[in-house]
Amino acid sequence: MPRSPSFASTVLTDAALRHPDTTWLVLGVMTAPAAKQNRRNLRELSHSEPGRRGARAVFVLGDCACARNGTVMEAAHHRDIVYVKSDDCRPWHRAPKVFAWFQFAVRRWPRASWYGKSEDDGMTRLSSLMRDLRALDSTEPWYYGIMQLTASCSFRETCPDAPGSAGSADW
Repeated sequence: MPRSPSFASTVLTDAALRHPDTTWLVLGVMTAPAAKQNRRNLRELSHSEPGRRGARAVFVLGDCACARNGTVMEAAHHRDIVYVKSDDCRPWHRAPKVFAWFQFAVRRWPRASWYGKSEDDGMTRLSSLMRDLRALDSTEPWYYGIMQLTASCSFRETCPDAPGSAGSADW
């Protein structure tokens, strides 16, 4: 049975994917083990997008049993899932997962000019992103996009420094 087109494996030829130096832009798409439909949608939408040679987009999961158990076959089939040192099964895993992604990406693709992060519930047009990035100096620090960080604790006992908890000063 022929392998179906995939989000990352269609970005470059299989021969080029074996050579990390040919990748100019690396985009990690944060995903959850259960978000199979989001990954399927992104694979279908990105397959027809022209002009993204030199870009590599991969789905990012934590390297833990709860993430691997439901995704190993999908990862082998599409070859567009990476596992990073983070635990998708624990509360408050998102920020460490993003940090682990950037560490992984720099080690795996050390000569890429650009490293990025997106979410699986939005679509990044790689060709448009690449066009915009070509106009920038990749040796300079840049932030491109919208940054939003929301953090909270659902229960006081899970956040030792929350107002009213033992050992913290009320705000």
